[in-house]
Amino acid sequence: MMCLDGWRGRVVSIDALAGQASISRRHLERRFQAAVGISPKRLARIIRFQTALHVLGEADPRRRGAATAAACGFADQSHFIREFRELAGCSPAEHLLRQGDMTGFFITGNRHSPQTD
Repeated sequence: MMCLDGWRGRVVSIDALAGQASISRRHLERRFQAAVGISPKRLARIIRFQTALHVLGEADPRRRGAATAAACGFADQSHFIREFRELAGCSPAEHLLRQGDMTGFFITGNRHSPQTD
């Protein structure tokens, strides 16, 4: 088993990993799928999505979409929105609205405590 700690924080191609392990790209993909349960490409998409969630929340509100797309390596803002919608089930704007609603729910004290009998 190969330790990947040395790769942390860097973009790594499947071909580079396969070369390090002295196996074919396809064999690495099959072994990865068997061990992890998803393909390396799917994992990379999920990691980029998680990064985009963080960047989206921190970005300048006037340029959130474009700034997040650029910071996370999407080809353009529309690519970012398509990918976000596919993984989150909503657009980035919808996500931010929901997040704001939930934040207000907890911060402003608009909670309703459950009735006790």
